[in-house]
Amino acid sequence: MYYSKQTLNGEWKLQLVNYKSDLPKDSKGEIPIKELKDDAQIMATVPGEVHMDLFNNNLIPDLYIGEKELEYRWIPESDWKYSREFKVSKKEYQRPMNIDLVCEGIDTVADIFINGIKIEQRLENMFRIHRIKDIKRYLNKPKSEDSDDVEIVNQIEIIIYSPSKYCKDLAKKYKYEIPEWEYPNGIHHRNFIRKVACHFGWDWSSCFCPISIFKDISLEFYSLPLIKEVMIHQNHKDYHLIGSVEIDISLRFYTSSICSFRPEKDLPIDISVVHRGTGATTHKLLSLNTSKLLKDSKYTLTMVINDAKLWWPKGHGEQNLYDVTISIPKIASKSISTLNTTTTTTTTKPILILNNNNSNYTSTSTTTTSNNEDAPITSPTSEENNIDSNNNNNDNNNNRNNSNNITNDQNNSNINNDNINNNSYNYKNNINNNENDKIIYKVRKTIGLRTSTIDVSKDIHGRKFQIVVNGVGIFAKGADWIPADHFLTRITNEKVFHLLNASRLANMNCLRVWGGGQYETDYFYEICDEFGIMLWQDFMFGCALYPTNKEFLKNVKKEVKCQVNRIGSHPSIILWCGSNESEQAIADRVWDPIKHNPHRYTIDFNTLYVDVIMKVLKKKLPDAFFWVSSPSNGVHEWGDPNDPTRGDTHYWGVWHGNLDYISGYLNSKSRFLSEFGFQSLPSFSELKKVLSSPDQLNITSPEMEGRQRSPNPGNLGILKHVGLHFRVPLDFELLCYTSQILQAISIKTGCEHWRRSKPYCMGTLYWQLNDVWVGPSWSSIEYNGNWKPLQYFAKKFYQPILLSFVENVDYPNILEVWLTHDYDNLDNIYIQSKLVILVWSLETSTIVNTVETIASVVLSDKNQLSKRVLQISKDKLFGVLPLPSNNYIVTGHFDCDTMKSNNQDLVSKFTNENYSDISNTYYPCAFKKLILKPTKIQFSNNCQSGVVVDPNWCRLSSTPIKSSNITVDHENKSFEFTIESTGSIALFVWIECVNYPSGYYSDNGFNLFKDYPKSVTYYPLEFDPLVIPEFTFTSLRDTY
Repeated sequence: MYYSKQTLNGEWKLQLVNYKSDLPKDSKGEIPIKELKDDAQIMATVPGEVHMDLFNNNLIPDLYIGEKELEYRWIPESDWKYSREFKVSKKEYQRPMNIDLVCEGIDTVADIFINGIKIEQRLENMFRIHRIKDIKRYLNKPKSEDSDDVEIVNQIEIIIYSPSKYCKDLAKKYKYEIPEWEYPNGIHHRNFIRKVACHFGWDWSSCFCPISIFKDISLEFYSLPLIKEVMIHQNHKDYHLIGSVEIDISLRFYTSSICSFRPEKDLPIDISVVHRGTGATTHKLLSLNTSKLLKDSKYTLTMVINDAKLWWPKGHGEQNLYDVTISIPKIASKSISTLNTTTTTTTTKPILILNNNNSNYTSTSTTTTSNNEDAPITSPTSEENNIDSNNNNNDNNNNRNNSNNITNDQNNSNINNDNINNNSYNYKNNINNNENDKIIYKVRKTIGLRTSTIDVSKDIHGRKFQIVVNGVGIFAKGADWIPADHFLTRITNEKVFHLLNASRLANMNCLRVWGGGQYETDYFYEICDEFGIMLWQDFMFGCALYPTNKEFLKNVKKEVKCQVNRIGSHPSIILWCGSNESEQAIADRVWDPIKHNPHRYTIDFNTLYVDVIMKVLKKKLPDAFFWVSSPSNGVHEWGDPNDPTRGDTHYWGVWHGNLDYISGYLNSKSRFLSEFGFQSLPSFSELKKVLSSPDQLNITSPEMEGRQRSPNPGNLGILKHVGLHFRVPLDFELLCYTSQILQAISIKTGCEHWRRSKPYCMGTLYWQLNDVWVGPSWSSIEYNGNWKPLQYFAKKFYQPILLSFVENVDYPNILEVWLTHDYDNLDNIYIQSKLVILVWSLETSTIVNTVETIASVVLSDKNQLSKRVLQISKDKLFGVLPLPSNNYIVTGHFDCDTMKSNNQDLVSKFTNENYSDISNTYYPCAFKKLILKPTKIQFSNNCQSGVVVDPNWCRLSSTPIKSSNITVDHENKSFEFTIESTGSIALFVWIECVNYPSGYYSDNGFNLFKDYPKSVTYYPLEFDPLVIPEFTFTSLRDTY
């Protein structure tokens, strides 16, 4: 038996082979880049993209600066060829084995040529891993007189065709019109190609429509049965009785690879299931009869995990993970017959860590907790390919360390950077390194032992829509995830990790992988598993209808099989959804073709999503929960997809419906919000980097209006909403700041409202978490990774215990205070504390009125998941004061120092998980009516400069800079400082670091009260001990 892998990543040649392929030759015009004329070749990198290769060869500018889409539209309108040489030794060639070409990601329509011979299989789906079997017949044959070590040179060429022409041609040939939503500067008919939909433009995205070999490409040499898929089914029937869980592991092999293995031989299979935290191992060694395997190409076995440790979403328990490894060991043929096919052993052993500094094994855990809740976790590297071999020749193999040593408990504990960096090999990789000589081939999967479903049972209001994990109903708190860049090869593991860590720090427990993007990388799902972030996983269909001809459905069926096999075992995936807003388009008769023939498109919808996608999913994962579209009422439950009494909803009444955020959100009802959003401008500092000139820094400039991809209501909508609530800012930079503050307040209003309506509503996923480029959008994290105010606000409105203010719907003069919590799985536990309401004078910056009461909540009482703990008349708050209410603001806090419980041990848990700060602020009028006083924000102790460091940290010009105002935390690579407002109360204080442009703070966008200094920690993404931090401060009063 033999297996090895040869990477084809690295240097390739790139050639423009058909300029503007859709046009006749005499209409194409001149090729705009002379270096591409006359079939010239340029250097390229794989994985890579045509646009990026052109940029790296200095042939095109940075496409994100200025307006470049239409100028460089000829790139996706043309055909391109990647080519390179590769070598196969005579010894490898003459082995009695298969040679396959494996393309893990090609975008999108491509033909492959080996030594000038075209391979029959055309590639037409970037979401599939393409395995071109048995390419040996295309390879150059060695000469008989050549020695075994001679390497024979071969040539591979991959022609990737214009996606715009491909879509246009198929749409033109199709029997009737298949409509879609169109976007500014977009390319039409994206629904005919299996490619990232937002590559064709979106209402927040650019449109460059990349062409690429964006994932690994390799050769596999083997003479053994090759595993095609691994499906793992869990049975928890005995868990509550004896603490064990059964897992059924179903192995499916490539039939052709079984045929190449001698039928009379038995195949040894070694399967281990290892708990990451304890090293507890369940192991089985067995022998498969390959003649029987040839009949079905499938084998299923059952293993029992004793003392099973469950996986829980963030905030509800630990994220226990198990590594399942299926390997083919090197065992002498005479030993195979002695294998016991039923023996299962369970052992416990310490996790072994290889320390990079001394290369010694140690039994200490890699997980080190820090007292600092916001301390960053260093991103590990992850293993994209779950197939491994001791003969792997991948050049990148030494850098492929899995992320399995990262865990975080329900208390949001953090891991020290240096410990991760110094202990980068976990238990699993040590076993790989030490036992590679004993293993020929292996496949790995990550699982978490858990049950999950969506409860859509009837209740008195309609139907629930509630995530249930391990029998516990969970309120989903999170956002919608889009690709982190238009060009996928620029999305590094570090960027993904930063975004997911930002979600974790903001108390999110759920993200929706949106259907107009991509099925994310293995690394993404690994980190979500480890952080306890539940995933709503869309299949990649959105904002369009789709063809249902035989070829398209066959392509989709293979795509679903591929992706379910690749990511289906991850415990973080809770829900699979067919599409984004496709059902809504039919139900609302969005396009004229639907109005004329709704029956036709309804049949097409059911054919694609129910008869194909759902059928394949349920066959592979019978327990998976499938939701046909978003929004929807469910499979075959036609009606209003945004019915507030059932299903999930997309609520766009505020932004696209022109409603004010207060009335719009507070009057909206939903069982589960899977989309709602409020736009803001990017930060001024980021816009300066991408606009072509300073005169474009204006909200109605051509480039700013060009970057606004949602024309209704567009940039004027931002101006309108700002004008409704704030005084018009003095300049464009302050307008950027104000728009982001308004966005944060708006989404805060909605999320607090829907959390208060728990358990009627059981989820809020706002649109959107991240950005694909720099432009106006609904994101809470900017393209460069910086948090907008919304992300900091989310950290508060998503914390486990929420205190919120709201005016009584029927009696606006009555102010209500509510406590909402996520601890309803704690039976017979109550908490009680002093509730303190303070009225602050904006004139004197002092407390002028106080109301105190005792508030208590029984956590497991379903009627107290969200409880009104106080009603108070505004007259009682403001009536006794000398000035109108617009001269005051009101704060409230649930006093953690006086918190009591019938289980006092839980008090520290509640306090720590809520940062000892369960508070909120009520503003009695529009912000533009508040009488704010000018103030000055500075470092405490009257320090005016941000250029202050620990004297032992560094020296400049050999002279230490001494100050106690900013300290440096070397362990967490952060800066700590304290600021104060010297004149009055400062609202929405925004801190920016001038010379560390990317990073996040322990808090930002907060209110700063005079005589109440606030300590802040800044975590730059790139920490340089030789760079002195410089900060700027902005508050609301500075805007006018």
